[in-house]
Amino acid sequence: MTGGIAKLVGGVLPIIAISEGMSVLTNAITGNFQGLVNGQTFLTFKPVVGGTVIQNTIALTPFYNQTTAANFLISEPNVFSLLCLCPISENNHALVKTLKFSNLINLLNYHANNGGLFTVLTPSYIYRDCILLRVSDMNSSVDGSSQFQCCWRFDFIQPLVTTSKSKNVLNDFMSKATGGNLTQPSWKSATKIFSIPGLNL
Repeated sequence: MTGGIAKLVGGVLPIIAISEGMSVLTNAITGNFQGLVNGQTFLTFKPVVGGTVIQNTIALTPFYNQTTAANFLISEPNVFSLLCLCPISENNHALVKTLKFSNLINLLNYHANNGGLFTVLTPSYIYRDCILLRVSDMNSSVDGSSQFQCCWRFDFIQPLVTTSKSKNVLNDFMSKATGGNLTQPSWKSATKIFSIPGLNL
């Protein structure tokens, strides 16, 4: 979590500090020393299939030619989800789970309502400045067990517009609009993004 409630602790607050911090505190209060020793996590996250890292679309208006059409690529926000597993176990009793999960949701609501954003680390990509859209119950039963509400889906969106990005996009758009010309793809422009040793263009 960044901003929002994280401002109280320097601007960045990992969700594990809340979920697992409450687990350690609850285990200590209830005398569950096995839970302290085993170090079993209260929440387990994994990415859901279908998350995007690049999402573009093309403008649907008529174009003068294909070169012009290629310059009307429109970027869209990335959308992705995480699956959160929170089953009842020997170290995570039903009443304790209700208490900890309810506190977590209250903190996430407070964080979002105070302008807080999220940085989500996945195995292949880091999503920065994301908004938590919803937390929804995914499955009433996992692995054939009789447990309910132990599988939650966290839906995120990575918006395109931030204070810094909006200025760059507006300046670039205005320069193209006033200049009356479109950017043509070339190797020279590509080298500004990728530095290839030994390649002189």
